Amino acid sequence: GSLLVYGIEDSTVECAAQQVRIHNALKTTFLLRVRTGPIIEDSKELRFGKYGLKYAGMHEDLKSVQLAECNGKWAEVEDFNWLRSQKSPNWELFEMAGDDDEEDEY
Repeated sequence: GSLLVYGIEDSTVECAAQQVRIHNALKTTFLLRVRTGPIIEDSKELRFGKYGLKYAGMHEDLKSVQLAECNGKWAEVEDFNWLRSQKSPNWELFEMAGDDDEEDEY
């Protein structure tokens, strides 16, 4: 399914979803596993990182909802209030300790 967020502040969200749309967010970290890049609008000071939750049977669960492949889309943030060619100042990427670009095994 999809995640639609409005008016969140000073929080951390960890989610696996088909798509993520974020409106009016401030100082929030999103740890995502998504099929399309997250979209932000009217938001500032956001951080985006790779989904880190792991548990027995997770791969089968993700496969059943077509999210089994790590595709790096969490890092392809689109800011609908920043239409210039350079990166938006409203968000940044970060990596947690132990992150890598290899496919995770569950």
